[in-house]
Amino acid sequence: MRDIKKNISRRNKPQNAWIVARKVVQGLAFLVFLVTLFLTRNNSLPYSTLSFPQRLSPLTMLAGLISSRTFLAGMSLSLSLVVLSLLFGRAWCGWLCPLGTILDVFKFNKRKSLMVPEKLRSLKYAILIIILVAAIFSNLTLLFFDPLTIFTRSFTLVILPLLDSVITAAERFLVTIGPLRNLVVGFDQLLRPEIFPAEPVVFQYSILFGLFFIAIILLNLITERFWCRYLCPLGGLLGLISKFSLIKRTVGENCASCGLCETGCPTDTINPQDGFRSDPSECTMCMKCLDSCQKEAIR
Repeated sequence: MRDIKKNISRRNKPQNAWIVARKVVQGLAFLVFLVTLFLTRNNSLPYSTLSFPQRLSPLTMLAGLISSRTFLAGMSLSLSLVVLSLLFGRAWCGWLCPLGTILDVFKFNKRKSLMVPEKLRSLKYAILIIILVAAIFSNLTLLFFDPLTIFTRSFTLVILPLLDSVITAAERFLVTIGPLRNLVVGFDQLLRPEIFPAEPVVFQYSILFGLFFIAIILLNLITERFWCRYLCPLGGLLGLISKFSLIKRTVGENCASCGLCETGCPTDTINPQDGFRSDPSECTMCMKCLDSCQKEAIR
């Protein structure tokens, strides 16, 4: 009965302003990344702009620095994420990362997440170390695991070409219908070459990139944000920095130990055995715990 009352209370409670702000920022950031990709494809922006996500990644910057033994001016953009993490912890993962936003959208309805060993969190640090060791030998192939690289390649090499193919097939069918012909031609002129190329483009290894992207989403079937918790090397790097962040999640003495914050945490980092505190290297500052707390014990 107590749990039922808690659930009713949570449903009736309006969303915290921080939750709304995070969703708005997530949407705007995702739109910026997406528009950048579109504009780069039709040459409205220089091709170098396509590397904007990679230059934003401290992981790419660090691996490139190790590989080339040279600090390039373009790498300085990634320092903004380092500063962000020193101030607000892994807020990048919860507020700005386009891949993280996609994973928040593709949440699967399940009564309970499968139990995953806590030690598996160290896997993302192992992947991080392997990437950096490979960079010593000038091998940057494993930056394939960088989430910004995954987002960029998945959209440019898989999703957009697939969407282009679907629209092209639909146009070819509809253009045969006399009354719709002019409408279809006009619609196609709006799309090409402003959004899609004049001729469909097929990229090598598109299927491989597509399967990898789908696999990351399907990992949410195991538990929410599986990729972020256990596999993301950039999340691991930012997590290490976040241990020294200025702003952290804290729990006050008026905590009622109700467990609502623990059950709602997307990274499952709230520890009831430690006074419902959380590991700053795993907390993405999503503010869900702040929204669920009935005693306003969380800051």
